[in-house]
Amino acid sequence: MGIMKTDLEQFPAKNPNPALSVANNCTVLYSNKAGEPLLHEWGVVVGEKMPFYLRDLVKSVITLNRPEKMELKIEKKVYLVAFHPSSEEKCVNIYGFDITDQKELEERLRIKEKQNDILYRIGKVALEFESLQNFLDESVKLIANILEVEYCKILELMPDGNFLLRAGSGWKHGLVGKAIIGGEKESQAGYTLFSGMPVVVEDFAGESRFKKPEILRMHEVNSGVSVTIGSIGKIFGVLGVHSRKKRKFTSDDTYFLSSVAFLIAQVIERKKAEEALKEAHDSLEETVKERTSELEKSYISLKESESRLAEAQRMAHIGSWDWNLITGEVCWSDELYHIFGRSPQESGATYDEFLSCVHPDDRDRVDNALKKGLNGESVAGNYRIILEASKG
Repeated sequence: MGIMKTDLEQFPAKNPNPALSVANNCTVLYSNKAGEPLLHEWGVVVGEKMPFYLRDLVKSVITLNRPEKMELKIEKKVYLVAFHPSSEEKCVNIYGFDITDQKELEERLRIKEKQNDILYRIGKVALEFESLQNFLDESVKLIANILEVEYCKILELMPDGNFLLRAGSGWKHGLVGKAIIGGEKESQAGYTLFSGMPVVVEDFAGESRFKKPEILRMHEVNSGVSVTIGSIGKIFGVLGVHSRKKRKFTSDDTYFLSSVAFLIAQVIERKKAEEALKEAHDSLEETVKERTSELEKSYISLKESESRLAEAQRMAHIGSWDWNLITGEVCWSDELYHIFGRSPQESGATYDEFLSCVHPDDRDRVDNALKKGLNGESVAGNYRIILEASKG
C-alpha cells in the first residue's frame, strides 16, 4: 500500500487536466476531479473495472510497455487521452488534455481551405461557362454545399425595385427565374441593400428588423445570411443562404459569403461587357452585310445601266468619254471607239491624239470650246473628225 500511496501522490487533486490510474486487472484505482467526465463517459467509477472495449487497450499498454493515445469527445469538449504504462506498479496512468481549442482551430482551417477551394472553383466555372445564367446556377450549388445549407439564392434587382429569383439551389420547382420578392426595406433583401452590410438572422421568430418573406415561410426557413452583390452604382442584387435549422453563422461564414459576392459581381460585370461587345460585333457584322448587299445591288444596277447606255449609244451611233484632268487618263465608250475606228483593246486617245483626229478647220474651235468647258461654261457644237483609214 505504501507503493500505491506514493504512486497516487503523482495525481494531485488540483490538476486541471484529467488524471487517472488503472490496475493491470483494469480496475480504476484513482481519478482526480477533472477526470470524472471521462469516467462518466465510460460508465464507471473508482473501484470498478473499465468497460470491455477499453480493457484490451489497457492490457496491451502494460504487456507491450508502450503508450497509446485516443481522442474522446465529451459534450462540447475534446480530450486527447494518453495511456502510459507504469512497469513498476503494473498499472496504467491515464492523462487527459483538453484540445478543444486546437480542434476548433483545425476545423476552422479545414473550412477555410474548403472555402478557398470553392472560390477557386467558382472562378474556374466563370471561365468554363460562357452563359451568365449557367455560371450563376453552378455558383449557388457550390455555395450551398460548402456552407451546408438547404437553400442558396441570387436575387437580381429589377428596375421597379423588386427582386427576381435569378438563380437558386434547393427551392421548389418553378420558382427560380420567375419568383418576385419585394424590395422594400422591410424585407431581408431590401434591408441588406439599405444597410450595405452582411445581414445575419439566427432565428426569424425573434427577428424585428424586417419581415419574413413568403418564399422563406413556405420553405420553413429559420436562419440565414444575405450580402449585397456589387457596389454603389453597380448593384446587381443580393446573395443569400438559408437553413431550416436555427443556426449561428460565424464571422468566417459571412466573410466567405461576402468574398463570393464580390467575385460574382466581378464576373457579372465581365460577362455583361463581353455580351455588349458581342452585340456590337454582331451589329457591325450585320451592318457590313447590309452595306455589302446594297453595294452589290448598286454594282449590278450600275452594270445594267452601263449595258443599257452602251446599247443606246450603239443604236444612236453616239459615243461618250471621260477625261481625268489630274492623271490625264481618258476612258472611251465602246461606241466612241467604233466611231473613231479604233479598237477597244487600245487605251482611249489622249487629248492631243483626239485633236489630231479633228478636222484641221475645226480644231481651234473645238479646243477653245473645251477650254471654256473646263472653266465651268456650258458648251455645245459640231465638228468633223478624220478616221484612221483616212489618215493613212
